This record gives sequence, structure tokens and C-alpha cells, in this order.
Amino acid sequence: MGIARRRQKVAKVSTFAHRDITTIKLTKRFFMAYRHLLHMEHGISCPSHSHFEVCGTGCPATCYSFSSPVDCEKSCTEGCYCDSGFLLSGDECVPISQCGCVFRERYYKKWEKFYPEGQCKDQCQCGEFGAVQCQAVTCGPNEECRVVNGVHGCHSTGQGTCVISGSSHYISFDGLTYNFYGTCSYVLAEVCSGDLHLGNFSIVVENENVGNSNKTVTRSVKVNVYGYVIAMERGMQWKVKVNEEINVVPLILEKGKIRINQEGNSIILQTDFDLMVLYDAMFSARLTIPGAYRSAICGLCGDFNGQSNDDFRRPSGELSANVEEFGASWKTNWEGHDCVDGRKEPHNGCNPITGAIFGRDEECGQLLIENGPFMECNKLVNATDYFNHCLYDMCAHHGQEQTVCGSLQAYATACQSSGAKMKPWRTPDFCPLSCPDNSHYEVCTRTCDITCASITTPSSCSDRCFEGCECDPGYVFDGDRCVTMDRCGCMYNGRYLSLGASLVIPDCLQRCSCENGGVVMCSNFSCSDTEFCGLQNGNRGCFEKQGTCLLSLQGNLTSFDNLSGPVAHVDTFELASVCNLTSDVWFRLVVITQQCRSEDGFRVSALHAYFPNVSISINPNGEAWVNGHAVELPAQVSSSLSVSSVKGALVINSGTDMELVMSESGELTLHVSPELTGALCGACGNFNRQISDDLQGARGKPAATFSEFIASWQACDFSRCEPLKIRAV
Repeated sequence: MGIARRRQKVAKVSTFAHRDITTIKLTKRFFMAYRHLLHMEHGISCPSHSHFEVCGTGCPATCYSFSSPVDCEKSCTEGCYCDSGFLLSGDECVPISQCGCVFRERYYKKWEKFYPEGQCKDQCQCGEFGAVQCQAVTCGPNEECRVVNGVHGCHSTGQGTCVISGSSHYISFDGLTYNFYGTCSYVLAEVCSGDLHLGNFSIVVENENVGNSNKTVTRSVKVNVYGYVIAMERGMQWKVKVNEEINVVPLILEKGKIRINQEGNSIILQTDFDLMVLYDAMFSARLTIPGAYRSAICGLCGDFNGQSNDDFRRPSGELSANVEEFGASWKTNWEGHDCVDGRKEPHNGCNPITGAIFGRDEECGQLLIENGPFMECNKLVNATDYFNHCLYDMCAHHGQEQTVCGSLQAYATACQSSGAKMKPWRTPDFCPLSCPDNSHYEVCTRTCDITCASITTPSSCSDRCFEGCECDPGYVFDGDRCVTMDRCGCMYNGRYLSLGASLVIPDCLQRCSCENGGVVMCSNFSCSDTEFCGLQNGNRGCFEKQGTCLLSLQGNLTSFDNLSGPVAHVDTFELASVCNLTSDVWFRLVVITQQCRSEDGFRVSALHAYFPNVSISINPNGEAWVNGHAVELPAQVSSSLSVSSVKGALVINSGTDMELVMSESGELTLHVSPELTGALCGACGNFNRQISDDLQGARGKPAATFSEFIASWQACDFSRCEPLKIRAV
């Protein structure tokens, strides 16, 4: 018995896809022809394994009846009907072998769990061949037997909410408010009890600094559930990453157990066990869990036991002495960027004069105005916490308008998540919200209900409205843009594809494209001998097997497997080497960076390349040395090794194994053969197509930060002079 349950649904034939789309009074034959024309013209699509019919039977065959009644008295209707060999099971067409069960004259989908009695004393499950198995159960200590959203079963009593807003302000499940300024990745909440009936999940928040300021913001929220890692990233609306692959929302995973939608400004992830994660991709994140998780949770959100005085509990179970120690204890093992996890508060708050300025009704004071836009919300959500956060952030960031906008937006999200009504608070001159073409701003809109996907797929939107952009009449959302219905795309295996878009399945053996009318066409697909099947920049496809590592003019290094980070202005480190001793190929590349004058930025001063019995040195001035001797270019060092000048850039070429290019400005680009996959080491990584292990240091130990990683690859056989200290005269 568990709190993770599918919704109990009886097949509703009349709601499958039958919609009235005109009120014009026409003869029946002309009316049907007109509707068929609209279908063809506007591309009304049907779900998988179904098709459109102008005049289909009014009593279609379902898994409940297995055939259409002979004495059906309903007139024919237009709509979507299951293909031959498929029957209607609830809201989807399935093969006959996947039909569910009829139990006490009610239909249940295959593998669906349900409670046939009113007191939830027995839980049954529909299995193979229509067989139903039942067992005695009792609801958990924080559950009660009732009907929620039409589903009868054991449901949690109450819920817990944890919030992150602004510059790392946290409110725990038990109401503890604190500030934490770590810029690493941390466990926000995870199941840490051994209760197997609870749906398992883990949520990680990744923080970062904005620019060169001390402002800490949420970079991403990652939800690990049902074997998926779903990342909602800052600045990325209408999209999420699922196991590193970019998906457009709405998105349905694990046969409906995970549903992700855009609602107003926010992306909302919901599971079948009532976990909900909301992230506005900019200023705030909100996590809601059912009451059944009381005392079963740990992380930055606390333990959800109703007592806020023990929320600073570390993974060991011990209480932390301060918030810095508490936050650092929940740091995750892997970091893709430089971070600090134990920072003290970057400033001392507001002085009375500054606080009075930013607390005015025109600024943070809007939250507290008695008859203001948030008046009705103040009864449900504590405005004082958000007001204090707003003041703190405004003083820390010198009164930037974006800061007060973010604070008010965070409170607006909290209000509408709680079901409170809200008046307009944005104006064309104060915190305006930019909307795409053919849309406009609304203070209370149900974005999720007005999408191309909602035309054919049962919606799973929350029961709240949120502020955000709403498509103009006659338009619906197609990802982050508004289009007319004839430009709508397709739903394919729970994923939405815009018209003309395509996806490649994980093994790269098929590519499926969305065509007119919501039709998805799949064709055979394969990678060439010089390509591999994988992900790059969130997109799946075939990519060149050749590896590329880049050290940019700004001092940013991108590894073969696309991990990136900064390199120190003064350093000597191993760029790349062949570390597989069984390889027939060997080379070693050492980079020297220097800062000759205090006003200089990043600069590559030299690169040393080592091959069996040969060394080559080059610099951005176009000079080259072989075994310590200056050479004229081009120079053929051996039958397969050369150094040359091409359009001002120096190129070291070692047959088909390696090519290094140094531009006149010092930018380095290294290309390596696919034959060296997994055989390399150094700052450019191991070239194994896996970004997750690219922070492997020189001694085999994962580094905590990118800077620590680069430092581990320092070339120990080189002496490095420190920058000169100019003595004051």
C-alpha cells in the first residue's frame, strides 16, 4: 500500500476527442463535410493508435465492452477513433492484450490500483488477463480515506511547503526562515526514512553568483524521481532537461506518473504521489509534499516534523552549530563550476534611512499595503517574511528595479500557489512582463489549458491560475510562442513536437518528425562510421567522433565532453596527454599562461608539445622550436609530425591522431582522433563522452571545483615564476 496511486477512471467514450467547433446551422451532410474540411485545414490531431472520422459510430468498442453494441441508438459523430486492433481504455487506445479489468461493473486500466470499498480496507490491482488481486490494507498514520480530485483512496492529511526566493532566502517545511549563500549544489529535500510505501525522490538545488557580485541565485532545480533526472534551469522557459536531453513542455513521463507543464511564469512538475515542484526559472522555487512525508524528509528544507528548532540537522543526524555548517553538510559530491559553500552574509543589511526608502509603498511596501494588490493574499501567506527578504535584497543590490520585481514576483507566486486572488501589480513602467507575439499579460491565466498539446492530450494542470502571458483569441501556445491551431504540432510518447520538428530516439536508429495534421512520421536513421550517437548541448543526434577541446581568449576551457570553467591568469598545466599505456600513440601538451602587466587579462604565452623523441614549442607571436632549436615554418618534423602557419595561426599536426591550433591572439583549439576515446587525461578531460567524470583530478580523485581540478593538473616539471610585486616608492 502506498500514497503513489494512479487515478481511478472509468472509460468515458463521449470525452475521447469529440468537440463542437462551430455553431453554424447547416444540413447534416454539409455540416459533416464542413467539419472534415476544418480537420484537414486546421490539423486537428488524434492520440497514438487512433484516427479521425467524420462520421464514426456513437458507440465505439472499448475494453469494457470489447465490441460496439448492435443496437446502438446514438447517431454518428465526428472525432478520434481507435485504429483496427486497438480498443479504448480510459483515455487511450491500447492493443486488446493491454486491456484492463472489469470489477463490480467498473472498468480499471491494466496495473491500476484501486479501493473498491468506501473505507479503504482493501486495495486491489488489475493484472494480466483481466484478473484482479485484492489484499487487506490500512491507511498510513498521516493519511485518511477520502476522495480527492475524483480519486477514492488513502490520501495525505495536510502538506508541507518549502520555498527558496531572491538571494538565497529559505523557508523550511516547518516555517524556519534563514539565509544561506553557498554557490554549490545542495540537497534541497530527499526521502531519508526507510518507509517503502513512500514514493522516493531527491531534489537538488544548484546555486551560483551573478556576474562579479555577491548575489547568489538559483541556477537550476533538479528532481530525481522514477529513474529520471529532470532539470529546470534558470532562464529556460517552456523547456526542461530530462537526463540531460532538452524537452519542450508539456511533457508526460513514466505513463503519466510525471507531468510537467508551464503555468504562467513557472514550470510545474507533478507526480502521481502528489509531489509538486514549481520554479519560475528566475527568482523563486517552491516544493510541496504531502503530509505522509512527515519526519521522513531531510535536506535544506528541514525534516518536516512540525518543529522548526531542529531543522539545521546534518546528514549524520547531528544538529549544526550555524547555517553555514548546515548548508555545507548538504553539498552534493559533483560540481560543474567553481563554488563556495560556507560564506557568511555578504553585508550587514539595511541602515534605517535606506530601509525606509526601499520600504515605501512604491517598492517593497507593496507587500504590506492594506488595500494593495496583495491584500487578499496576506491572510494566507506571511507577507512579513517576503517584505524582509525584499528589503535585504534591495539594500544588498543597491536598489536595482530587477531586485524588487523579483521579490514581488516571488510573493505573487506564493500567493497564487496558495489559491489567493491577486490584483494587478505590474504596470508598463514598473516590472513590465514581456510576452511573445500574439499574446498579452494577464494577472491570472491558465497557460497550461491553452496549448496545442491540450487539444488531444488530457491536461494535468494544477487547479490554480498564475500570472503570465496568455495567447490572444484564436491562438494557442506552441512551446513558448502562440500560433493558430493549424500550426500546432504533435504529441509523441508524452513529448510535444512543434510542426516540422523532429527527435531522434536514444539509440539513433529512428528519427520521428511532426507533420501537418498532428501526424508523426518515423523513419530509419543511423550514424555514419565517423559519427557517434549521443547528446550535445541537450540535443540527441549523430555527432563527429573527433574530440575538440577549446581554451578561449577569455580564459574559459571547454573539455572534450563539454565541461567548462575558468583557468587562472598565471598557471602552467597539462592541457592533454595520452594516459592509456596500451595505446600506440603518445603525446603531452603543456600550456603556460601569464599576466605580464597588472592591467593585462588572460593570455596564453606558450605551449609545449611532447612526442616520442621530439618536443615542439610555439607561442602566439608565430614562433616555433623543435627540440629547443628555432625553426622556419612550415617544418616537417617527421613523416607524420609537422608544425606550420595557416592564416596567421600555428598548427601542430600529428597525422590523424591530433591537431592543435594556436591563433594569433592565443586561443587554443585541440582536435583528437576518435581512436583516442577514453585514452586521454589532463585539463581537457578523458574524452569518454561522459561529462559527469570530467572533474577527475591527476591522482584519480574527483575535484570539488573546476579551479581545484585545473590545479591538480599543474605541470610539476616546470618552475613557475610568481607575478612581480612592485614596491611602492
